[in-house]
Order: sequence, then structure tokens, then C-alpha cells
Amino acid sequence: MSELTFLKIEGNHSSPTQLARVVQKEVDKPGQNLHEHYFDLQGQALVEGQLKGKAGPRKVLVAVDLVVRSAGKSEEAQAQVRTQAKLDFFYQQLAGTLPPELSRVKLRANFDVLTCSDQRFSIIPIHKEMYFHVLRCVNAVTIDQDRARAAFEFAYNHVYQLINADIAAFLNDRKGVRVGELNRFIDQQRVKYAAVAESMVMSHLLSPPVADLREKKRKWLKTHTAADMDFIATNHVTGVLTHVTGCKQSSHSKKDQPAAMMAIDRYALARPDDAKPLQSQVKVPSLKEFKAEGDSITVSQQIRDFMVDHNLQGRDTPLVVYNLLTSLPRGVDSCDQQASAKKIFKGAHHYNATRDNRPMFYVMNLPINQHTQYLYYTGSPEQREALLLADLAMVHTVLRDLVPGSRLVANIDTLYQNYLRKRSSDKEPWESYFSKSLEGKQAIKLLRALKEGINHGKVIDFSANDDVTRDVLLKKALLKLYASKYPGHKVDDQKEYASLAQALFLAATNNYNFKGCKSANERFSYIENLNALLFAFKAGTLQGDIARQMRDALTTYIEGGNERDFALTLHCINDRYNVYNAGVVPSCMDTGTPKCYTKPDKNVASGKELRVGGTNTNFFLARSYCNVSQDKASAVQAHAKKMGKRMNKLQEFTEKQWEKYHRTYCSSSSDGKVIKIADMRRVARAVIADYAEKAFAWGSHFKQEARDFLADNTDLFLVKSESESKWTVEKSRELLKKTVVLRKKIQGSEKFSHKSTFNTRLLFTEHVLQSHLDAAKKTAEEVEVPEPVLVEV
Repeated sequence: MSELTFLKIEGNHSSPTQLARVVQKEVDKPGQNLHEHYFDLQGQALVEGQLKGKAGPRKVLVAVDLVVRSAGKSEEAQAQVRTQAKLDFFYQQLAGTLPPELSRVKLRANFDVLTCSDQRFSIIPIHKEMYFHVLRCVNAVTIDQDRARAAFEFAYNHVYQLINADIAAFLNDRKGVRVGELNRFIDQQRVKYAAVAESMVMSHLLSPPVADLREKKRKWLKTHTAADMDFIATNHVTGVLTHVTGCKQSSHSKKDQPAAMMAIDRYALARPDDAKPLQSQVKVPSLKEFKAEGDSITVSQQIRDFMVDHNLQGRDTPLVVYNLLTSLPRGVDSCDQQASAKKIFKGAHHYNATRDNRPMFYVMNLPINQHTQYLYYTGSPEQREALLLADLAMVHTVLRDLVPGSRLVANIDTLYQNYLRKRSSDKEPWESYFSKSLEGKQAIKLLRALKEGINHGKVIDFSANDDVTRDVLLKKALLKLYASKYPGHKVDDQKEYASLAQALFLAATNNYNFKGCKSANERFSYIENLNALLFAFKAGTLQGDIARQMRDALTTYIEGGNERDFALTLHCINDRYNVYNAGVVPSCMDTGTPKCYTKPDKNVASGKELRVGGTNTNFFLARSYCNVSQDKASAVQAHAKKMGKRMNKLQEFTEKQWEKYHRTYCSSSSDGKVIKIADMRRVARAVIADYAEKAFAWGSHFKQEARDFLADNTDLFLVKSESESKWTVEKSRELLKKTVVLRKKIQGSEKFSHKSTFNTRLLFTEHVLQSHLDAAKKTAEEVEVPEPVLVEV
């Protein structure tokens, strides 16, 4: 396949919606030839553009949905035909990777059922994932931005086509491929794609002239490789545009600097270009104290800085809630999650006590891991404080909206304000929790009674008539679920509902919510997509049939249904239509695809189990999820040791091997007069033949491929007559093309690894051949004559 390029949109655009419309118009333009550009398995075209930013233009990757959404069942067939026509360019890219003699019937059928369907946003977005992986690699390895971009384009083009070849072969090999089956295949290939991308980046940067490389790449991989750019995605299933504002530091770079915050804004696709986002929230890794120029910057100060930066002031400004997903672990606090939570609790109180005219700040810490402590009022100090703070957040948002003017809400608010006044006047120790104070204990009594009343239907009229708004449905369902699972005493299955409670809260409220766990990657991605699905329902933009499923589930639950059936229904809808929506991209931009594991229970019917399986802390999805497959995620994350080791070893290995090849095949002999091998034919043959014919202890998986290549190209390598002793530029070009084809075949093999000596030899051969072509072109330009046809040997 020919080399691909990104479709680029010129100019600095004023808003995400405006840029997305320009991109959509461009890809829909009659006669627009998209077959030379990039796509994603989720049915999106991948386009590069720019947005106006406060500090100058910001680069943007725009993923526009090409699938046509039907207005109803009567238009489904017509919408499918239009979708297939718009995505035919991508289909042809996939089909073009298959041998000509093969039938494409299975590929066509599977492509239509997967990429052209409403399940497409539950497919792993591997093309987007690798976009940010390649970008992370070049950022980690070099400071030369021009070479970095060239290396990025070189590596991404190759890995993109490798992905397409694998996907096409997989889909063409079997009937009726399901989303989960495809995702498990993609997950198994992740490390291979990453290794190929890293190999291509390194080989490009080490080609003369060698780029300036960073030292201590492993440190840079962990702390400074987040994509300092933006991401925009349109989704015709949810009817929402998502805009992610990137950050130049990663979530793991907390030393001596504030936490890396990424803004995530959502817009209804139907709204005008200058409309404000319907939801504005912030991805935040756990806040912690740090030092700047010798001064300690407290959690309280960081909260205040956020309020100032976003111009949030005035007593009537809506409060801000930190949806903290971090676990309060049982046993040893090995990841300092409980220690972090303590500082955030106290930091929130300190900020509220000294906030002046800034909005209030609450913490909703409902841990979603399976190994977390339960939240109840007779537990440890942290268990009590976490529950009390979550209660305050619920009371001052959801309950206040549903029961305006409630005396109970006012009484709880008064108790908390009295506690804060004592803190600000130093009458109460600064280290004291609200739950330990007299006011806190009085608040707990009121809150226990409140939730008991809700559980008995005495506080809220839990009915759902046709005229009840989607917003009210969400809030009623949330309040009922919360009161049932967090009543104040221990509830055995509490942790199975925490993820849904957090997502419902994020969708029901819109107060610049902070959201995140320790790194704001793994748990964040899971909750973020649930939030996106629920938010689309609330906004009225969700595809009609899915919206009806959501409304039925909410209505049934509110009118007397049980929590288990309600939670299973929403999780199954998320798993089917939405689990790899744009919510996973912030993690890909930051440190890599999230470690988000699930362990379906073979003994329980699919979609019928809420419990979390496995002992690893990154098992936190319900077992009902069948389409999530992230087993290989850790191997491609920037902060994990595996990727850092690969990059360091790859550079050392490549430099060592290339130096050896130059010395063996291209350098002068000891007397300085006789060239060991002077022409391209002999260099290329020797490099490949030595591999095919000599015995190596390791790294010799492709000997047969090497022998076949030499046999198939005998005419190029053998001299049959005096006229053929001349090596031409055309022959270099022909051999280069054939070498590239062989190298791509090798890199696409299951046997390929980043330390494959044959791959390194082929890259070296390509480099030598390309150098020959470049030198011939330069000579022709210097003497101002046409490019020479013959080169003397």
C-alpha cells in the first residue's frame, strides 16, 4: 500500500465545535479522496488541525464519526447504505492488505456488523491508541522537534498499515466476529504494535544525520511524555462532541509541580459553534503537597489556584466536587492511597474554611476497587470522614435540587459552616476531621435519619411519570441507590455499586467536577465512559433506541425495581455501545492505554454478575463486562518498566548492530586502499546472506524468509554479463522497495520482537540503499545534469 498521510485542516479555529464542523464538511466533500488518509476501527476519520489557545495555537487530533445515524427504523436501511459508502475508503484499505485471490466476503460482513454499527464505540480504538504511543516514543527519545515529527509520521504510517493487515486477516478468517472477540485479538497484538512502532522510531532517528537523543529516557517516559495537544471526537451514537485539553506533563510527574489536570468538555453536536459546553469536568490525579522554589504548596492552595484559574468566584457560584475514585485499602497502604485521601479530606476542609468568596469544595470518595474498606459511620476515622463528605456532596447538589428549601439541608449546612468557623478561628485543631467534631456527630444523626427516610420513600416521591425530565430521573435514581448502599451502616455489596454511583453523580451534576484516582487513568477511564453515556441520556442526544433502554431501566428502578437489575442493565448497555468511547483517550494521551481488567465468570451467564474478579488492584470492573480486554495494557504504558526497558535496549542494540554492519560491510580494509564491499548489490546480498547462511545462537527466526528473498531476487544479486556489472539507481530503488516489503512482512509476524537481528539488518540495508539514492540525486543536482542512470562499481 502507498504511504498514507493525515488529512490536515488549515488555520487556527475558534472552538472545538467549529473545527469539528469544518472537518466533517471536508470529509463529506463530494469527490474527496480519503483512501490516502487515516481512519479508526470506530468508524472515524483521523484528521489533524489547530485550535486557538491562550498561549498560542494548539495542535489537535480530530476523530469525526462517519457513520450515519438514522432518524428511525424506517430510515435504518438507507442510513446503512450511506454509512458503507462513506467508510468504503477505510474498507478498501483493509481489503487491500489481503492477497488478491482471497474472497473478501467475511471481511465485508464483519466490517459492516462491527465498524458500521452502533457497537463501534465498544471496539478498542487501536489506531488512536497507537497514534499517542508513537508520539510518546518520539517525545521520550529526542528533543529535535523536526526529526521527532518525521519519525512520528514514518513510524505511524507503518504501524497503522500493520494494524490494518492484522485486522483484515482476522476478520476475513471467520464468520460472525463479535466485539469482545475482536478486542481480545487486538489486545494480544498490542505489544507487537508497540514494539514495531518503537523500532521504527529508533531506526529513523538513528539514521544519518543522527538526531539528538535524550538521556535517561526511562525518566522521560514516566514524567514528560504526555501529549501536549488536544483531542476532539464526535460520536453519532451519543450525539456528543468531546474535547480533551492535553497537558505537557504526565499524571506521574507530581514532584515539585502541581498535578497534571486535563479539562474534558462535552457539547451537543446539534448546538451552534459558539455554544458553551454542556459539561465541563477535569481529570485530576490525586492531589498532594509539593515544593516550588522552597515553598510547600498545600492541597488547599492547589484547590484555590484552580478556582482562580477558572475564574470561579462569588457566593452564588456552584460548588465544585472532587469525585475521588481512590480506594481506602484494607491492610497495608502500599500505594499511599489512604494517606493521599487523608490529605485531600483535610485540604478540602482547610480550603472551605478560608475560601473567601470562592465556591465550596466537597469530596465524593466512593472507592470502586474490590479490596476497599466499606464506608459506614462506625468504621475507622477515614471511613467515617469519607462517608460524611460524600453525604455533604449529595446533600448540597442532588438533594438540594430535588427538595429545594429543605430545612434539613439547611440544618446540615449550618452545622458544617459552624465547624469551618471554628477551624478558621483556631478553636478546633486543624487536623480534626468533621466527623470527629460535635457538629459532625450531629450532622451524622441527621444524615442517618435522612437516608432512612429516603429508603422508606418518606423524603422523595419516587415516581417517574412521562413528564419527568431526564435530569430528574437521573437524580432520583442516584439518590435512591446512594441511600440504599451508603446508609451509614455496613452494606455487604456496597463496593459493587460504587462505580455506578460515581458515574451517576458526575452525569447528574455539572460543577467543574474533579475526577480521578492516584494517576487518574485506570478507574477514571471506566467511570468516564459511564458518565458520558449517562450524560448523553440527560442531554437528550443519545440514540433513540438506547435512550429508551436507559429510560426504561431508570423508571423501573425508581418505581420499585431492585439495585442489582438496574446496575446490570446500565453496565450491559455501556459494555455493548460505549465502553471504549472517548473516555479512554485522556489516558492514552497521558501515559498509555489504561490497565482496566475484568474477569468474566464462566459459571454465570453473560451480563448477570456484578462482583469484581481477581486480586490485582486493577480488577474493578463488574464481571458482566465482556468487551473489555486490557490484559497487555501495562506493557505499553510509559511509566511501566517494560516500555522503558524496551526503548533503552532498542537504542543500545540498534547502535551496536549498525556499527558492526558498517564495519563489516561498508568500511575500508586495514591498508586503507581496498574497499571490502564497494557496490550496493554486494552490500545488500552480504547483509542478508550472512543472516541466512550463518548459525546464530538466537534471533534467527526468519532464516527461511531470508533464503526465499535471495532466491526470488537472483536476477538482482547475480552478475550474468559485463553489462550487468553496472549497478543502477533504478536497481537500488527496486531493491529498496523489495526490502521494505520483506521488512514489513517480518514485523507483521508473530515471531517478531524488537531485538530481531534480521529486522535490524533489513533496516540497515534500507538505510544504505536510500543513502545511495540520495547521494546520486545530490551529485546530479551539483553538476546540473539529469540524475545518472549508471553508477560505477
